[in-house]
Amino acid sequence: MNEETHRKWDIGLKVAAPIVTVLGLLIGVWQYTHEQKEQLVRQYKLIAENDRLEFKRRLWEKQLDTYLNISNIVGKIAGGDLTEKEFKESIDQFNTAYWGAMIYAEDAAVEKAMIDFNLEIQDYLNKESDKTRLKQRALAVVQACKQSSRNQWFAEQIGGKE
Repeated sequence: MNEETHRKWDIGLKVAAPIVTVLGLLIGVWQYTHEQKEQLVRQYKLIAENDRLEFKRRLWEKQLDTYLNISNIVGKIAGGDLTEKEFKESIDQFNTAYWGAMIYAEDAAVEKAMIDFNLEIQDYLNKESDKTRLKQRALAVVQACKQSSRNQWFAEQIGGKE
């Protein structure tokens, strides 16, 4: 190789080396920012999923509280030795839950059991039913609430999305 060719290669390499270095740095910066974006997207998805699960958990807890409350009320109505005043107060509590929180929390099976129990209360007050039938309807409400609560819990545990 002659002196002129050697000098051209030397100048070419001196120019190319910084360009290759800058390109390498730019590619590295691009890869880093791209990975940071992907990691941020993954974090946002994880946060969103955690928020969704937390929301569902709070709803399930509220539903469970509502079901436990109505179970206690129907238990008092059907099984308790209540005075007439206590019986009427318990029916008022039932009606408050029946027309209030239960509408929000209940599924179809619980709704049907609640309607049946409400009708049974009316029949009992009109002397068209007895304590045994009232207890049976109360048991149906409690069992429906229990099954509904279990269904919600297990559906979430096995990854069911609604």
